[in-house]
This record gives sequence, structure tokens and C-alpha cells, in this order.
Amino acid sequence: MSNSVVDLWLCPIEELDESEALTAELKAWLTDDEIAKVSRYKMERDRLRGLYVRCFLRAILSRYANRHPNWWRFEYGDKGKPRLSADQFSKTGIEFNISHSRDYLLVAVCLNNSVLDPIALGVDIEHSRDNTNIQSIMTHYFSHLEIDQLMALDESQQSTRFFDLWALKESYIKATGIGLATSLKGFAFDFSKVTDRTEIMRTGMVNGSAEEKEKYSQLALFQGLELHIFEEPDREITTRVATGKKRCNNFDWKSLLGRVDDQYRFAVTLGGEGLAGMELNMNEFRTSDLFSQLETFKSKDST
Repeated sequence: MSNSVVDLWLCPIEELDESEALTAELKAWLTDDEIAKVSRYKMERDRLRGLYVRCFLRAILSRYANRHPNWWRFEYGDKGKPRLSADQFSKTGIEFNISHSRDYLLVAVCLNNSVLDPIALGVDIEHSRDNTNIQSIMTHYFSHLEIDQLMALDESQQSTRFFDLWALKESYIKATGIGLATSLKGFAFDFSKVTDRTEIMRTGMVNGSAEEKEKYSQLALFQGLELHIFEEPDREITTRVATGKKRCNNFDWKSLLGRVDDQYRFAVTLGGEGLAGMELNMNEFRTSDLFSQLETFKSKDST
């Protein structure tokens, strides 16, 4: 398998339009089951975010196929990992994963050009939290290698490394799809060979000021991370192919770490047999892009 390309879509969700007319139009994209799940959130803000997260995902997926956002159907793995229905996966070859943290939603999409060659994709976005007791957490969940490298840093850098590692670990266990059946101490991310570079983020933003477009135009991307797996998961990792499921415990794994700013970082992990490497395409997708797509499909529906 050659290098695989993962498209990342960063969606700011700190300010969301809650007008009744607009949310009604967005709900028309969802299934009854999704609407019921959104309605179960206790807080109104959580219900609004739940609606937008699902609509952002549908709008982004529709950029990869000539389909209305309400066409997409999802199913879930044993540990709750979302994926396209088997029929839609066989037609599109789209693998995706999502994560959200406070002000951002992050959607990762990878086109599997051969649905007979399985891939596993996981993504996580995390914000720094000053009140986190990193010492007690890393003792329980980090490997000796990770702890040793973290403690060798200046104290001012240790919290940053902690959240970087947490995002990376989350991205890996999300890629495997088997949750905490994967021991967090059973694998480690090695930073000893890491290099960084600036990544230019592409934007599909139609509206917005020059300042808004510039805000997320450049990201720090870290490469050279090495993933060491000390313990095999307690359960077989399986992923889908067009003909069903396939074991993937012999996957090669690649991970990348990036930072949006001083508070937010993201991690992507991709697995595949014979995976040579992973390339990222960075994109921004704002509410203005979502509304533009909503209007486009409204126009198509009326013709």
C-alpha cells in the first residue's frame, strides 16, 4: 500500500446560529434516530452543538460524492465507532472519524481506493486544561517511555506534552475501534525523532474577513513520531472490506500531531497493511460554508 491521504476538516463551533427556522432546515438532513439522540442532551447548547456536529459531517461527506447530505446512513462498531453503512461504504470507499473539543469539531476523511484493502482511521482534538492533575493521570495511563520523555522536559513544557500524548493515544484507540480493550500502557509514542514544519490550511470559506481567513491559515505539524506497541489488544482488531470484515492486527500504523494554536492540538492515526506513509490535507469548514451548502441543496430540491 502506498501513502494514503487524509483530509482534515477543522470546523469552528464556538458560535452557532440557533434560530428556529435554520435549525429546522438542518434537522431535515438527519434521520429520526439522530434527531432523537440530539434531543436527549439536557442542555440546550449541547443539543445545538449535537445538531451542528452531525450536519457538518454530512455536509463534508457530500463534498466527496454527488449526494444530498440527507443521503448518508451510519452504523456503529461494537465500541460505538461511527462509520458509513456497509452499502454506502462499498459505493464510496469513504472512511471517516470525528472529534470535538470545546470550540472545534475535527472531521477526518480518507478515501479507500480499494475497498478490499482495509484501513483504520482515528482522529482526536484536545484543548489544554490548566486544572488537570497530569501526574496522577500519566502514572495510570502512560508508558514508562512516555513518562521519562515528558519528565525530561522543562516543567513549563510538561503540560503541553501531556495533552499532545493524550490526543495521540485517543487517535490510536479510536482507529482500532476497540476502545479500552487496548491498554493505554500497552503502546507508546516516541518523540525522540520528531520534527516540525508549517502546514498551510486550505479554506472553502466563502464569507468572512481577511482576519478570519488568516487566523487558521498556518498550522504546526509534527512528524517523525514512532509508535511502539508493547501489548497486542485483548480483542482482535477488525475493519471492513467490501466483502465483510477483515482482521487487521498486523497493520502498519502512522501517526501525526498538529497544533491549531497554543490551546488546541490534534492527532491522526492511520493503519493499513503495508502502509508506507500518511499525507494530510488541511481544510477549514465554517458555519458560513455549511449555510452555503444548505442553500445550494435547497435550490436543487426546489427545481
